[in-house]
Amino acid sequence: MRVINIAEKLKILAGAEKTEDLYKVPSAQVFTLKRVIFDFPVGAEFNVGLAIRKGIKNVCPDKGLVYGDAEVIELEDNTKFVSGEPVSLYYINEDPANDYTVVVIVEGELE
Repeated sequence: MRVINIAEKLKILAGAEKTEDLYKVPSAQVFTLKRVIFDFPVGAEFNVGLAIRKGIKNVCPDKGLVYGDAEVIELEDNTKFVSGEPVSLYYINEDPANDYTVVVIVEGELE
């Protein structure tokens, strides 16, 4: 088993909605998502929503999105991603006028 940490600093443009792959599970291995940290900037005013996805399904959180303003939110998980599957981040910026920069950290175990 090997611990994997993925950290991304993303600029989310005004009005943007997108899914981005953060990590792709290597061939013949399994990645178990253990913890996700979402760091929201000051002034986001709960306009930015984030979720980790497996395919088109949100897995962290299980339902809905995580929103914040000037705070760090940690979630635990136990979702398994198999060989070739991407660990993806879905985001939406509901503010049509302002860009925001968020930090997302994904921690897990690779077997």
